[in-house]
Amino acid sequence: CTPADARIFVTGFAPEVPYYAGRGFAGGHVTLYAGFHASVAEQQQTVARLEGQLVPFAVVPPNRFAEFERLYPDVAAHVARHYTGLTDVPVDGFEQPSRIFVHRALEPTGEYGPERWPCSK
Repeated sequence: CTPADARIFVTGFAPEVPYYAGRGFAGGHVTLYAGFHASVAEQQQTVARLEGQLVPFAVVPPNRFAEFERLYPDVAAHVARHYTGLTDVPVDGFEQPSRIFVHRALEPTGEYGPERWPCSK
């Protein structure tokens, strides 16, 4: 329930998220994975791309939040500045849930599903 040009930012290896959501990947990466594209220059490029795209949601796959903050501090700071926690989603086989964040500037025009996630069209 977001515009067709909206993208989803995934901070770890979970390429199925944008696919099943029917949205493109954000920041120039299908996923940020285990330190790839982690130099300061590459992080700045990722942040610049995120700022130029419509990215209502960011997803941190299970057991990856601390790794994301450690390996991508500039990108993690961008997420912390512009997004707020929406929900945690338990994932079978993982100790920690996936964390879903929503952009603070998203102006909801409705709600999606029984979870009542914000929609913006």
